[in-house]
Amino acid sequence: MAVCGVQNTYVHSASHPSGQAALFLDRPNLMSTDQDGRLIRATEVNRPEDMPLIHWILEFDKGSELSIGGLTHTCPKSNRFIATYDPLNFVLHIDGGFDLAMRQAKNPLETILLSGYQMLSEPLQGGGSGLKRIEESWEAVDAWKLAHPGCMVHFEFASTQDLAIRKALAENLAPRADSVGCNEQEAIQVLEALGEAALARECAQSLDSVTLFRGCSGFSRNSRWGACSCTCSASMSPFAKPSWRQDSECIRNGMALAATLAAAKAGTGSLEREENLLWAHGSEVSDISIKELQNLAAWLKQSHGMQDFEETGMGECASFRVVAMPTILIDKPVTLVGMGDTISSLSLVGAR
Repeated sequence: MAVCGVQNTYVHSASHPSGQAALFLDRPNLMSTDQDGRLIRATEVNRPEDMPLIHWILEFDKGSELSIGGLTHTCPKSNRFIATYDPLNFVLHIDGGFDLAMRQAKNPLETILLSGYQMLSEPLQGGGSGLKRIEESWEAVDAWKLAHPGCMVHFEFASTQDLAIRKALAENLAPRADSVGCNEQEAIQVLEALGEAALARECAQSLDSVTLFRGCSGFSRNSRWGACSCTCSASMSPFAKPSWRQDSECIRNGMALAATLAAAKAGTGSLEREENLLWAHGSEVSDISIKELQNLAAWLKQSHGMQDFEETGMGECASFRVVAMPTILIDKPVTLVGMGDTISSLSLVGAR
């Protein structure tokens, strides 16, 4: 977001010693908080008392082979495995200086991108309640919103293995957010947590655009979520409340921005330099994405009378509206780390 021109991007770091500060891009609009709670360049922050947090990210390509015990396994798609040492984030630690900075109206704040809950457990490792930490964290978010009227909260629902935590997030935290993001596997997990077992099984078996879109009805049937609109792409489906009054064309433009930049990130490995941003501009969208859009358009026309959806990617009826964007697929991506965050943040901010 900082490279794409967002005026100020504030990054919360549970731990921020100088070694981790050196991993941030050195940009004046990419900021975090020092030990005194001042917002400064993230690269200049040094909280020397903070413990270093280490992640090992192991990436592998489609077609990679591994032979074990005489059997050869072939990887069906490019992906990664992240081995984590992260004791602070296992308890959803919020830095006090960052919390204080976000409560001050002098630091302009328009959009909060909320994530990290997938690492919680119930009970917490070492004692305490993960469910309580969810509520305590939202108290901080509420204070940030109070200091910045009109601020929007997007909750990124990452893969959450602890069923009690997942259920609490789906039933209690997600309905408070203005927008919720998840990929297809995470959507299935949310449906399971909400008691929509049949829909979850149907989505898991098909994983096509129509089935996944029908799965969205499981969200809107939950009384806490209320009615919701759905924005779909080939790789994620964020759900936004009707209170988020974005024009459908703005949403579509934000999705086009995110799809283009996500392809650039996959193809070049990094969006750290401005010259990489338009690397995928002008590329053709994938045939798979076009086919899924056509199938969804046909179903929406038959079941809800939506016209011209295939041509525009936008539709609306009495109970919901939908925007869909076919995406660019990169056959041999350089990296997939952070792809979901790239799509979520840029589609959301780009639409605003």
